[in-house]
Amino acid sequence: MDIMDSLGYNTSLAEALAQAHALTGSWRSITRDLRAAEALTSEDIQQVRTLIATSLYPAQFIAHCLRQRRPDGTGPSTMMT
Repeated sequence: MDIMDSLGYNTSLAEALAQAHALTGSWRSITRDLRAAEALTSEDIQQVRTLIATSLYPAQFIAHCLRQRRPDGTGPSTMMT
């Protein structure tokens, strides 16, 4: 069962929307984040893997990379910005 299938249940959907709103300030972040994840390329993953392995602060690095993506899920072809 994937994420979208599980959201077909009213309680799951309500919980996911509430959690997204609490964490990001908008329930719309669910679809935005899914589009961003779908837009990732294998090159993006490899670059992040390499940079995390050499980073002293991997969590901050990942947060920085995620902020580089536009709200529609698109962004630079490289995560090294």
